[in-house]
Amino acid sequence: MRPSLITFTSAIALCTLLLAPDVFAAPTLTCPPGTSARGKAGQSQYCVKPNGRRHGPAALWQADGKLVAKTIYKNGAKTTYLRYHGNGKMQLRVRYRSGMLNGPWESWYTHGTRSARGVYKKGLLEGRFTLYHFSGVPSETGLYRHNVREGLWTFFHKNGKKAVVGHYVTGVRDGAWTDYDNKGSKTRELHYTQGRLKP
Repeated sequence: MRPSLITFTSAIALCTLLLAPDVFAAPTLTCPPGTSARGKAGQSQYCVKPNGRRHGPAALWQADGKLVAKTIYKNGAKTTYLRYHGNGKMQLRVRYRSGMLNGPWESWYTHGTRSARGVYKKGLLEGRFTLYHFSGVPSETGLYRHNVREGLWTFFHKNGKKAVVGHYVTGVRDGAWTDYDNKGSKTRELHYTQGRLKP
């Protein structure tokens, strides 16, 4: 009995796939000159110098080959960490110095809009910090001093209008805190002393 055209075509397609290993080739790292890749392609790999120090990228993949995270090393020291959403878009980017978080950092929602940004200094949040609504409109912004909220902070409605404005002193509410509706009109004002609401 002669095989049908469909069966014959299917057999040809299968043979083509079997003879083309690149179709199933696992993702692999491209290491800097003078280094070599260690680990298993498509799972977890990193680049090392002859002295064993990590140098260049290190990567972690899902079983389907999608990149989960990438870390950049320089002479054995971690300098940058990148994490990705399942759709391939960037989720988080942070920087390191001397083994501690240091420098600007950012994070993003699955659709690519920024979700947060700030600055680390020697492992602690320092300076301007902003969170964002899913739409990309800021949801809150203010300052950190040694990982503690300090000074004026402003919170926003989803339409971009300010919702709450007030001050922090060493991480607790202090002074007047004012609430606004989503049209920008003031609705109430509360007063705090070292985090305690005044009657």
